[in-house]
Amino acid sequence: MIWAPYLFIAGGRLILALKAILLFLFGVMWSEFSLLISQLVRNRYAAFVLPFIIFEMLWLIVGGSIFNPIFLIRGDFENTYPLCTPYVVDIFYITVLVILNFSLLTRHKGFGNGGLG
Repeated sequence: MIWAPYLFIAGGRLILALKAILLFLFGVMWSEFSLLISQLVRNRYAAFVLPFIIFEMLWLIVGGSIFNPIFLIRGDFENTYPLCTPYVVDIFYITVLVILNFSLLTRHKGFGNGGLG
């Protein structure tokens, strides 16, 4: 796996820190996705359930590629990928979701002027 060359650095604490960063990015990505769903679907229960359903569907549809959400949590890729692969994919997803969320939020009346309009 991609973690093998770094296994014995600092007694494994480096891998622990890198996986913690990966989990943080994964959480940010899904919270941004949940915000997007809540803007598109006005039902609050659907906003809770749809991200989980989409997560499970992606897990089954995408399979063993680098875009599988399970691989983005653990970062357990073959050693043919560089170590930065799950981080780059997560940051790409976060960037796209932030842009989509911002564009949808600015379309709402009153956003950007302090809610006065």
